[in-house]
Amino acid sequence: VPRPLNEVLHEPLAVPGVSALELPLQWSPDAKFLYVMRAGQVPARVFRLDPFTGRRELLKEFTPSDPAGVVEVQGIVMTPDAASYAYTYIRILSTLYVAEGLR
Repeated sequence: VPRPLNEVLHEPLAVPGVSALELPLQWSPDAKFLYVMRAGQVPARVFRLDPFTGRRELLKEFTPSDPAGVVEVQGIVMTPDAASYAYTYIRILSTLYVAEGLR
């Protein structure tokens, strides 16, 4: 079976259904799906995307167990079967002081 010219020349192709704000994370074990996420969201949502049709489904949501002050979940790495994963996040905490009796 002859292969399409873009496979022979290794030219990049746009993947339907992926926005410019999304990051590719991992291919599925059978390489039929691409796992993608949009940066800067809490919780971080990882979608399983069919790169030929653009069809997607929610695969996992990542939120730290204590979400106080979390402004971004980032650095998600996953195994191809999505059974194991690791991530980090940015947390901004502050202290509020109450002053009473000031003149």
